[in-house]
Amino acid sequence: MTELISRIRQLLRLRCGPQDMPYRPVWVMGLGVALMILILAGAWAQTQTIPVSLALLLVGYEAGMAWLLLRLRQQTVRWVQTVLALFVTSLVFNMLALPLILILGPVTPGQADSRVLLLSVPLLVMAFWKFLVKAHIFRQALEIPFAAGVLIVLLLGLGRMVMVHYLALL
Repeated sequence: MTELISRIRQLLRLRCGPQDMPYRPVWVMGLGVALMILILAGAWAQTQTIPVSLALLLVGYEAGMAWLLLRLRQQTVRWVQTVLALFVTSLVFNMLALPLILILGPVTPGQADSRVLLLSVPLLVMAFWKFLVKAHIFRQALEIPFAAGVLIVLLLGLGRMVMVHYLALL
């Protein structure tokens, strides 16, 4: 267990890649469920209700797009470790952000007091670091330059936003 925690720490510090994660397909499913619960908790903390199906779709989107990208590079054998790395790092960042989101509470547009600004800074830093970690994971898994990993994470994020926006209109 301490070895796994050490690997996760190294992954978060961009010192190792998904290939250094254990090959545990059952963990992928367990972490996926944990990530769904954390997504629902984060929405609840902001007094938003999202259906469980949307949380499932968000987690499935990440796993599915990872499989598609690995398939395009003919590296599907790396899927379990790649998704494990993506899920575990997302869990860590979401768990770190959740207390700040709970303290922040629901924020309405135009409400920019000092508390909102003060708590937004660490959230933005965490979001940027999570972005870099995901780019690093894709760079390692797909054996591509870091800039291509950044582009992939940008496009996946855009796709996620479009999907959520479209589903909100239904």
